[in-house]
Amino acid sequence: MNNVVNILRFINIFCAAITSGGLVMVLMGVYPAMRAFEPNFTARIHKAIDLLPDAYMRPSTISSGVAALLILVFLRDRTLFVMTFTVIGLVGTLGIIITSEFFNVRINSVVHGWKDNYVAPEYPQMLDTWHRFHIVRTSSSVLALGCYIIASLAH
Repeated sequence: MNNVVNILRFINIFCAAITSGGLVMVLMGVYPAMRAFEPNFTARIHKAIDLLPDAYMRPSTISSGVAALLILVFLRDRTLFVMTFTVIGLVGTLGIIITSEFFNVRINSVVHGWKDNYVAPEYPQMLDTWHRFHIVRTSSSVLALGCYIIASLAH
């Protein structure tokens, strides 16, 4: 059973790192670069790159959370410290999922619904809202990754 938990921990941390790294890169690199352009061009970039990371970010986030749940099920040496950090990591993972699905994805859907050259006048405000929620989900991802690492090292 110990080998199963070790494999689950690897999957958990590896997938959490993929998610966190992607979200941090968008926060620190992509978003600031997008804001340097006119709204029309920014919206075109938004449409072009928005769906590409979903091919790996969503499965990675879900895999990390499922692995964390399975760790809680299969872990034999259940110390309060390890359990607490694993649960806090799960809360961070849920934060990513909730923020993404209920806020960022909804804004992305609106942008994808626009015709080729149309940009709504409120797009800059929508992008600011998207950014605020992206900060929350990125923070959640860093929290999750950090807690998963701490739980793994403590075990």
